[in-house]
Amino acid sequence: MNRKTRAIVARGPDKPPAIEEIELEEPRPDEAIVEIQAVGVCHADLAVLHGKIPMPFPNVLGHEGTSITTPL
Repeated sequence: MNRKTRAIVARGPDKPPAIEEIELEEPRPDEAIVEIQAVGVCHADLAVLHGKIPMPFPNVLGHEGTSITTPL
């Protein structure tokens, strides 16, 4: 079963990014689910957005996340 979440999605160079609902695949055995509380968009994200760093679009921006760890 796929999971839904929200993400900052860039659809192309110099197009304004938007917060959209996206579907994620189920995690693979070597992956974990982490609930992100906040994310930062840095200069590298802006460079991708403006076509200075080549990346395929659409692209999810914001890779500097923070979360809360809860003991099991």
